[in-house]
Amino acid sequence: MIDIPPIADEEIHEVCKLLALPQHAFHGVDGKDPRHEVLKSMATMDIEACPGSGKTTLLVAKLDLLAKRWPYRTQGMCVLSHTNGARDEIEKKLGSTLEGQALLKYPHYIGTIHGFVNEFITIPWLRSKGYSPNIIEDETALKWRWNSLPPWIKEQISRSPMNTPNPQKTLKIINNQFEVKDINTGRRGQCISRGQSAYSAITTICKNSYTKGFMCFDEMFIWANEALSKNKYIQELLRNRFPFLFIDEVQDNSEIQSTILHKTFMEGKKPVIRQRFGDSNQAIFNYTGQSGATTDTFPSVLDGVRKELPNSHRFGVEIASLASNFAINSLESGLQGHGPNTSKANVATDQKHTIFLFKDGDIDKVLPEYAKHILEVFADNPEGLKQGDFVAVGAVHTKPDNLQKPPHYIGHYYPHYKSELSKKEPSLKTFPEHIMVGKYLSSLSSSSFPLIEKYSEAILKAAHIAGEKLSVSRRKRKHNYILESLMEAQEISNLHKAQILKLIKGDLNLTKTVWEESWIGDVSSIVSGLVGDDVKMDKVAQFLAWPDETIELPISNESSVMSNRFHYPNQEIADISIRLGSIHSVKGQSHTATLVLDTFLNGRNGKTCLDYMKSWILGSSAGKGREGPENTKRLKLHYVAMTRPTHLLCLAMKFDSFSQKERDSLSAGTCWNIKVL
Repeated sequence: MIDIPPIADEEIHEVCKLLALPQHAFHGVDGKDPRHEVLKSMATMDIEACPGSGKTTLLVAKLDLLAKRWPYRTQGMCVLSHTNGARDEIEKKLGSTLEGQALLKYPHYIGTIHGFVNEFITIPWLRSKGYSPNIIEDETALKWRWNSLPPWIKEQISRSPMNTPNPQKTLKIINNQFEVKDINTGRRGQCISRGQSAYSAITTICKNSYTKGFMCFDEMFIWANEALSKNKYIQELLRNRFPFLFIDEVQDNSEIQSTILHKTFMEGKKPVIRQRFGDSNQAIFNYTGQSGATTDTFPSVLDGVRKELPNSHRFGVEIASLASNFAINSLESGLQGHGPNTSKANVATDQKHTIFLFKDGDIDKVLPEYAKHILEVFADNPEGLKQGDFVAVGAVHTKPDNLQKPPHYIGHYYPHYKSELSKKEPSLKTFPEHIMVGKYLSSLSSSSFPLIEKYSEAILKAAHIAGEKLSVSRRKRKHNYILESLMEAQEISNLHKAQILKLIKGDLNLTKTVWEESWIGDVSSIVSGLVGDDVKMDKVAQFLAWPDETIELPISNESSVMSNRFHYPNQEIADISIRLGSIHSVKGQSHTATLVLDTFLNGRNGKTCLDYMKSWILGSSAGKGREGPENTKRLKLHYVAMTRPTHLLCLAMKFDSFSQKERDSLSAGTCWNIKVL
């Protein structure tokens, strides 16, 4: 039990000023905004928040209010999410206040679910079993296991088409006995399974990788589950340490994540106060191979626990109306559009939301027509054109092995599209690629931080390869970790800082010659300084080598080919730059205008995603509650896409998706305009 004085309205007004929000941002003009109740509540609740409702800002405000009155020196608040978004928001908005700084230190914890489970449960448990984690990363752990396999087992695993193109992934363990799933060998359905000598060898190698300290990301939950099952005192200790739990973006929790958090904080007697923030309509994790939570579902069905934030400040009434058709779990009062903010673009977009219908062979016209439409809509607002973020997204963005006719994936709309550049955490094989991608990410965010972290990430990867001994906490910035590690090696530390300064100055034109003549030597010295006497630089040569010059990398956002941007030149008003990516890659973002590109995902007979959802586009709401599992996935995915824009929402679909009667119905009875290319 915790005893915290009630939060006064005057304090809520003060936090509004601190966050540069209107005075009534959490009260509402009529004093009936549900955010007010959420801020004041000291009870367990699930906040079902619609897109653009500002739930992370609401969470940050609540944390600030609680921090100002937090009376405990050894007990803290625990804030968990899938990314460090809440932590970054606190650093940005509250970092100048004593309360904001206090939230980032003991006794509080703000970080990812993985980071929390590792730090407080898994890593201590593994150490008690004699295993000392050096690096928790799929790529390193699986590569070590694969390289340790006898050639005859590798050959068996690689033979099956089911195991390509990533046969190493078959070596992830599924239980605390270091066992893996039965592995299909591609020969008349035969498998490497329990009881066979090959399976025994694989199990032994997986166990040996733990002795070396190489572990996979999601395997940590296996050991956390074992620790909680065998040691009930862990729950008691963690509940005493963290009596108030917040979980952000809870809809993305997998079953195993939800199970472990429920066991830790809620199961049995004396649960903590838990407040979860999320949107069940945006649960699109299942496209990454996870399964949703069933043990501890969100939102809770218990009386009085669920609270709704139905009003979005991102978009207006029309986008709310169009997107709400795709919502699986409807809000009681419906999705309400109270936006958009006109500070970046002051333009009316009513009756401008458009479905572009393209005929066979005309798919290449979609992006130019979208750009022209943006120019028309924002013709009287040139400043909005300059500041606007114009985006096109699709469900399938990686070129499929079984490529079908257009529109199968984003590359059919824009042949220069590179799916690897759209990933939030791109898989990079060489040190120079890390710098190039970091430079690109910094150009998008107008911040040097992504570049510094990518460079530091490459330094640590090289050190892992050369020495296999470093371990970095997921809570610690990689750059800071390197500086701390080099505190007693001042010369090497100064060299590292000098390299960082070169990057920050922004005048680095990284070429093969510059890399080989001016950078490899210094980078090698820094790596050697980190690893020490046991360094094996010969092992890291391939990682330090300049990549194949035919590889196209995002050197700057001025190159459309190298940055997944389509540029439409218009000399009279402004050049339009349209950013392309997967729907997953833009989750949580806001755009000025969003074009949803139809693609082919788990369909039959060439039927595309938006073909399957035609009745929802038409507004018939057919099948609510009877969508079936595949359409449920498609609806949730495209609900995310359709709720990104502040001003303008567009779709791109095949011409034959609708009959003439249906096109007339869309034009007459909804907010859609129809444009045939």
